[in-house]
Amino acid sequence: MAQVTLEVHGKRYAIACDDGQEEHLRRLAAYVDERVKELASPGHNTASDAQLLLMAALVVTDELADTFEELERLKAQPPSDPAVDEAARVMERAARQIEMVAGRLAAS
Repeated sequence: MAQVTLEVHGKRYAIACDDGQEEHLRRLAAYVDERVKELASPGHNTASDAQLLLMAALVVTDELADTFEELERLKAQPPSDPAVDEAARVMERAARQIEMVAGRLAAS
């Protein structure tokens, strides 16, 4: 069991974690710290540390909920066929080239 010290809103927190997860926790804490900094902007200075952390947790949870909703939406779409996707990309490139040639012909 490893231990990592994280800093959020100028406060240090010692957190236990699985070995090898230290850097991952640091990235997560940095993300939370950014959200707290946004919430602690000049118009929100009256909030306590606990209130700021709760608000940041709610913001991050809202982002997570939006992500889950988008994932469910994507899962509901019919699967994509790579060959069809590639054909569509080729056709889009050809269409752009035809438009360029047509534009040059119209200009001359």
